[in-house]
Amino acid sequence: MKWNLPPSQQRIGANISMTSKFVFTTQFERGIKQLKKHYRNIASDIELALESLESNPELGAIIPDDYQVRKLRVASRDMKRGKSGGFRLLYKLEITNEDIVLIYLLFVYAKSDQEDISIHQLKDFIDDLESDSDEA
Repeated sequence: MKWNLPPSQQRIGANISMTSKFVFTTQFERGIKQLKKHYRNIASDIELALESLESNPELGAIIPDDYQVRKLRVASRDMKRGKSGGFRLLYKLEITNEDIVLIYLLFVYAKSDQEDISIHQLKDFIDDLESDSDEA
């Protein structure tokens, strides 16, 4: 899937200007592919959410665990229920030495299909992220 989002200057933490970069994990791409079967507008819905994340990487709520994963509510035009009944986008932030904010997109799911994410699933996403990083 192709995403047309250019990196831009960000304000994060102590007002330090940074550039953001999205990293699409295998699980995230797989989730989009599955959801696209039922929600034909998911690509544009997610793209709007990524534009918001690009301007404010700390937008999502932190999931209370040791992994520092964030969850962003995303409205779905197909479900017509707003953000509360739409999608959940899980992501993790990393600030590099080069003042780049890496936004790792871990997973996306429909709130109607899955109420919440389990700690075991979250651990699997983090393990996949670490194994993807080792291969790069």
